[in-house]
Amino acid sequence: MSHEFRTPLGAIIGYSDMLSFMSLNPGERAQVTRAITRNARHLLALINDILDLTKFEAGKMALEIIPFRLWRVVSEAVSAAEVKASEKNIQLDAIQSGDLPRMLTSDPTRLRQILDNLLANAIKFSDSGSKIQFHIALVSSGVASKNIQFVIKDQGPGMNREVLSRLFQPFMQADVSTTRRFGGTGLGLSICQRFATAVGGTISVRVSQGRNLILQYSYL
Repeated sequence: MSHEFRTPLGAIIGYSDMLSFMSLNPGERAQVTRAITRNARHLLALINDILDLTKFEAGKMALEIIPFRLWRVVSEAVSAAEVKASEKNIQLDAIQSGDLPRMLTSDPTRLRQILDNLLANAIKFSDSGSKIQFHIALVSSGVASKNIQFVIKDQGPGMNREVLSRLFQPFMQADVSTTRRFGGTGLGLSICQRFATAVGGTISVRVSQGRNLILQYSYL
């Protein structure tokens, strides 16, 4: 875990020194500034994950249940993920099946956080030139509840059954070689599952054809 803090902090310090002590042209300064911003955002996301996990374990995670426009939250999450995917030359396809409800009553902030984490996980473990499919569908609709499924299918390295069984545990990572290659703390999916449970949903994972990881979030 310590290297997850040290790496972005070291990068921020190093790039800041470059701005302070080196003569850079405008293009180089812009590139260094973007690198500082990228590492700062990574560090902020890590801190937020740790704070969220701490709140859950202390029983102090509060939800804000309000009416919201479903597609606005989904489209914002997809737009943010498309930027990250394009940086790795990954094709992200968002596919809607059937008519989705215009309004839902839940915690839109937590839904966005779940989708952000699931999409970011798929992008992180996908190679350049690969594809990710993001399916959104209304599975069933009743007077009291609606079952909406978000399914993300990537072409990552795949996982065995033992790893899958422990995937949602805090600080769980696939294996040493995968962690070395892709990085990560193993917090994202654990937090997603806790958020999903808190708002009445479930998250499941399976592997198709040996390496295609399929994450499914069902909101009830």
